[in-house]
Amino acid sequence: MTVLELDEQDEKAYFQALSSCVVFRTSDRLLVFSGADHREWLQGQICQDIRRASEDQPLLTAIASPTGHIQGFGQIFRRGETTHIISDVTTTNVLETRAEKMILLEDVRVQVAAEPLWTRQGPLASYDGEGYRHGRFGSGGCDTLEPSAECSELTPRAYDLLRLEAGWPVSGLDPAPPALVPELGEEWASQAVRKEKGCYSGQEILM
Repeated sequence: MTVLELDEQDEKAYFQALSSCVVFRTSDRLLVFSGADHREWLQGQICQDIRRASEDQPLLTAIASPTGHIQGFGQIFRRGETTHIISDVTTTNVLETRAEKMILLEDVRVQVAAEPLWTRQGPLASYDGEGYRHGRFGSGGCDTLEPSAECSELTPRAYDLLRLEAGWPVSGLDPAPPALVPELGEEWASQAVRKEKGCYSGQEILM
């Protein structure tokens, strides 16, 4: 079991995240999928049903191998004719690799943001329509491509503690591979997997 020890600066940042507003530069990337066939292709790659996503409210999804083992996690947003996914570096690499190897004649295009995302979190973290509504710690928040000057900076250790308390996993860590999607618990799996949506990678095992 991992025990996170917080120093005075970490503790201050931790309680600011719970009571006001903090900003933190994540390692997460933004992937933008477009093209006439991209949603049909993505439906076969991820465990969530893209049709349920909206512009304002993201959907949690797992990405599984054909054997049902966890390969990554992400948040899905629908933006007009495009689909946006926020995911950690490992998940981003999985989706990029699948696209390179599996897209042949389909009209599917993938763009990955060059820089990691910033996140603004806390009960006073306002969402002004810019970026992506994403409450990572169970309160308000959003992810953006630019930092915010209105919030104090969150320390890495405080971020990890808040992430763990909120039950937000990182690929390859929570849990360590190889692991099946159900090992993260029924509550989490029920949010990240839409079993009745149709064919997708790992479906035979996860059903």
